[in-house]
This record gives sequence, structure tokens and C-alpha cells, in this order.
Amino acid sequence: MFERILIVDDDTKARERFYEILTNKGYTAKCTLSGDEAILWLAEDRPDLILLDQEMPGMTGLETAKKIREFDDKLKIILLTDNEITAELTTQASNLRIKKILKKDFSSHFMMKEIFSTLMEKSITKEEPPAQQKNELILIVDDNEQIQNVLQAFFEKKGYEVLTVSSGEEAIMEVKIKQPQLVFLDIRMKDMDGLITLSQIKQINESIKVVMLTSIKDETQIKEALKLGAADYITKPCNLEQLEALVLSLFL
Repeated sequence: MFERILIVDDDTKARERFYEILTNKGYTAKCTLSGDEAILWLAEDRPDLILLDQEMPGMTGLETAKKIREFDDKLKIILLTDNEITAELTTQASNLRIKKILKKDFSSHFMMKEIFSTLMEKSITKEEPPAQQKNELILIVDDNEQIQNVLQAFFEKKGYEVLTVSSGEEAIMEVKIKQPQLVFLDIRMKDMDGLITLSQIKQINESIKVVMLTSIKDETQIKEALKLGAADYITKPCNLEQLEALVLSLFL
């Protein structure tokens, strides 16, 4: 598994998003603003993967990759672009042995899935067919309809399939029938509370990831949830960008 990533991008917001998502998953990430800075950093150390923006002032991503290839022929590079991926760009990237070209787009989870796929992959022969895309299913369990609607709209816009229910009993039924990959589960609900629901979900399928939602940061309840197998917890109201970074890391 790769451990160190160099992010080369003059866009501050993009660097911050990449850094947050990757470090949240446990990778070591370093950021630079330009191709020149990247070359200087590479003179001292080698990352396992470079995320390289094409549209940088000064040296473009392709020009930076060309410089890198003068002293390192094997370093894995993913080229990121804000523009359409043309046949010419694809050819130039192929000539520089760039592993992938991806549209720099945080509005869906496709880009980060491809990056995580590259970080996780072992040697793959060219004859092997690419893995098929799959829409992960998220179940949102909260008796607050407004929170249901906000989270559903946000994750559907990112390309996920989303189900919503208002109680622990409904959640257990959906888990048995639909087998979601990820559940957002409110700790405080009427009737069956979140901790009981969590315990039952884990009895049905231990591999389902559950993130607890809490309006009040009760350390005792949080510790109990983590002990029962919760992957993490989020304090409401949710920061949607942090929530997205968490989901991307959990789906790796």
C-alpha cells in the first residue's frame, strides 16, 4: 500500500480538500504550489504517488512530469485537469507514462475513488478488465426530517444511492433487505435508540460501517458506540465537506 502522496496544485482550496481526505484515511500528504517546488522536493525525497495539476502557472503538469521523468522513470503520477480530457492530452500523458488523467471534480466521488484505487492497487496486467463502477448505498437513520433531507440531497448529488428512515426499527428492516454499505445513525431517537440499533446492525452484518450522529457530544455514549463497532461519530449540524471526506475514506 502506498503511504506518501505529493499534491502539486496552485489552487489552495483543492490542496486543502486533497490533504484533508488523504490524511483522514491515514496517508502522509505533502503539498506544493508549483512544478518547480515539486522538483526541488523530489530531489530530497520520493513519494509513492504524485497528484499533479495540469493548469498551473509556470510549468504545467505535463511539463513537470517531463522534468520528473528525466530522473525518475517509475514514479507514479496522476494528472488532474479542470478542462476536458482531449485525445492530445491523453497521448502526451501516455508518452510520459502518467498512470491516469482525471477531471478535477469534487462534486462527485469518482475522482477520489480512482485515486484511492491507484493507492491500493497491486501490479495489474493490461489484459485484466477494469473493475465495474458501483454506486454505494447509504442509509440515513434520523427522526429529524430536515437532517434526512439535507444529507440525502448532498450525497445523491455526489452520486451515491441514499435511503432514509426515521426509526431504529425501520433501519433494521432496511439493513436486512438492502444491505447498505454505510449507515448514518442518530444516537438519540424515540423507542429504539441509536446504540441498540447499532448493536443489532452489527449482529446482522459486521462489515456494515456505521457513523453515529449526535447533537450533544456525550463522551459516555460515544465511547459505548465505538465499543459496539461504530466507525466514527459526527456532531450535528454536520460540516458537509468533512462528512464527504469521512465517507470517501470509509468507502476505500
